[in-house]
Amino acid sequence: DGQDRWVFLTLAAGAEAKQAGFFVELSSGRPHLISNTLALERLLHWKGVCVDGGTGIVGADAQNRSCMVFNVTFGCSTPGKASTTLVDVLAAAQAPHKIDY
Repeated sequence: DGQDRWVFLTLAAGAEAKQAGFFVELSSGRPHLISNTLALERLLHWKGVCVDGGTGIVGADAQNRSCMVFNVTFGCSTPGKASTTLVDVLAAAQAPHKIDY
């Protein structure tokens, strides 16, 4: 896909390809179908988190990604939806202090 390819080529081009980085993908939608980070995860062994407040995201999406997938919203109340902060998500994922993308 175009976004995934651009991110991969921008962050992983040539000998400077960063191995084992960390990403945060917000509003990830369906992170196993359309993703800015899937190639980083699969080809360069990056770790990270995908976050989206949409309904039904966690099942298939979590099974098809090695990153942590969070089905939450930030700071707004939606009936039946967990609300949290990005700090809480990063803590739950044990994210490093430096986020690469």
